[in-house]
Amino acid sequence: MKKHGIAIILAAVCVLGQAGVLAQTESEKAAIEQEALKVMSAIEQAAQNLDASHFLDFVLEKGTTALNGKLFLDREEAHRAIERSYQAISKQEMTVQHHVTVLSPTAVLVVSDGAARATLADGREVGPIPFAQTVVLVLKDGQWKVLHAHSSSDRPR
Repeated sequence: MKKHGIAIILAAVCVLGQAGVLAQTESEKAAIEQEALKVMSAIEQAAQNLDASHFLDFVLEKGTTALNGKLFLDREEAHRAIERSYQAISKQEMTVQHHVTVLSPTAVLVVSDGAARATLADGREVGPIPFAQTVVLVLKDGQWKVLHAHSSSDRPR
């Protein structure tokens, strides 16, 4: 049921956002895309620094996160899960390609794909591990924040 609720929210954001996109100029859309890419870059830097706390700086208080099929409705719960996953890693490097769609002046959808390499705490190296993610960013109090993020990887078992 929770998954259907998230899907409905994302669909509503996409449908309702299209009216705002039609009224925007190309330069306005380009500026919004650049702001979204700055946020995504900062989130990636936090991931490469294994800094789960900094990731939360970009998530709305009521924002949701899905990681490899597990939905976290509470950002603190997501934070704990990310921190646990970082405990086994001493270093992480990522390459990512983003595709940004401006839904409205206050909503953006970022679809990304990439690969990560990691050095584990015991010195073993893994990767490249392909991953995909979708992120809905909304403009809140003058800052772009994550309303919902979903990331899945073909992680080693």
